[in-house]
Amino acid sequence: MRTYLIMHLTARILIGCVIGSVFYTPAYAGTFLSACTSRTNDLACALFVSRISGAAVRTKPDEMAEVSSRLAIGQIVRINWKLSKTAKSQWVYVGIKSDGLNDISPQGWVRAQDLAGESDFREVINCWPFASIFDESQVDGPVLDVKFSRDGKSDSGNIKVWSLGNLIRIGVSRRDSLVYAYDPETYRLTHAGSEESDLNVSLFDPPLLPGCVRIQVRR
Repeated sequence: MRTYLIMHLTARILIGCVIGSVFYTPAYAGTFLSACTSRTNDLACALFVSRISGAAVRTKPDEMAEVSSRLAIGQIVRINWKLSKTAKSQWVYVGIKSDGLNDISPQGWVRAQDLAGESDFREVINCWPFASIFDESQVDGPVLDVKFSRDGKSDSGNIKVWSLGNLIRIGVSRRDSLVYAYDPETYRLTHAGSEESDLNVSLFDPPLLPGCVRIQVRR
């Protein structure tokens, strides 16, 4: 049984990678959220981010239910797995993070496909457009002051970048990282969950090298 589960999970991951390569952007890795149902105490399975701007938070796990609020892109939510397991697999019950990790207000139901977890992000390996990023506005995080190479790593190699198309993580690991919303058309970074950007960034010239359609990630 254990061997079958491992093979099944591996197959789902490979399918997700193939889909992602066909459409040139990382596919939603639902395997990560599915795997979390068996290890709900893992911090990585508690905190997710909204993949889209305006994701609906509903009063019931139903597409026709009332919308109680909407999530900004990159907004952090904490999943209540006890309630989530009572609904269909495509819905999860979330609380909204405010100032601190423990400051969570109960909210409602969100479609699982609108959320992304740590393992849904893929490490950037080429075509990174930012030569440097400086961000001192993080309330609960360190100042980010990094110069990058084209492969998305800092000059020292300690800082890396992970991408989910329109979301970026920057840090020493996917868990220990800052999340930003990213517009690949304008190369604009904004703070996750906000439309404002207090970052000081510089782009390579040109931002993308010839042959780079967009940021390339590890599959």
